[in-house]
Amino acid sequence: MLKELSFTVSPGERVGVVGRTGAGKSSLIAALFRMEKAAAGSILVGGQDIGKLSLEGLRKVLSLVPQDPVLMVGSIRENLDPEEACSDDEIVAMLKSVNVLEAVEKKGGLEGDMSEGGDNFSVGERQLLSLSRALLRKDSKVLMLDEATSSVDADTDMKVQSTLRNVLGGAGKTVLTIAHRVDTIMDYDKILALSDGHVVEFGSPSELLANPEGVFSQLVNRDSGGGSGGGGK
Repeated sequence: MLKELSFTVSPGERVGVVGRTGAGKSSLIAALFRMEKAAAGSILVGGQDIGKLSLEGLRKVLSLVPQDPVLMVGSIRENLDPEEACSDDEIVAMLKSVNVLEAVEKKGGLEGDMSEGGDNFSVGERQLLSLSRALLRKDSKVLMLDEATSSVDADTDMKVQSTLRNVLGGAGKTVLTIAHRVDTIMDYDKILALSDGHVVEFGSPSELLANPEGVFSQLVNRDSGGGSGGGGK
């Protein structure tokens, strides 16, 4: 449960969200996507109160890359651009940027088949395809990754983070990443540290690391010692 949560993210910033189990990270996603009704307060995206948007309108401004990608039986193109809003060239360019074009070409290109759950692709490839789909949504202003790289290898994680740096650079999309590996968000603009539903730290990684007793510093130290950085939900 979130409690008197308040913070402001500038357009285009990348914000890593951290905290131990029960800190409120999952509740933050639920609040943003209106999976749960807020008891008080409001959430503004681009100056719009999301509580006053239709669910269809909300889905246009927010994109989510979940821990387990959702892929359906059909063509690869149908999975990447279900609203048919992009040209083939735009989709191919995105797949190339995300480093998954070669895998798609091996399956027959955009008109190739996607099996149930994307089982004809590796776990890492499925996550890169899920990321591609989120990035192809032109009206989306906020991209949220919910421990999206917790099930992939370090190489795929690096590809995801490289994409977020290079593809989104200057695009004006805001990124909120619930981090599984703290080292992947060390170059983010801001870190949001939660504890018991409250914001306990919010600032640049360097600012938060200056406090060795802080939540973020403790997670970094634990990660470097072999623990899991995100600390669960």
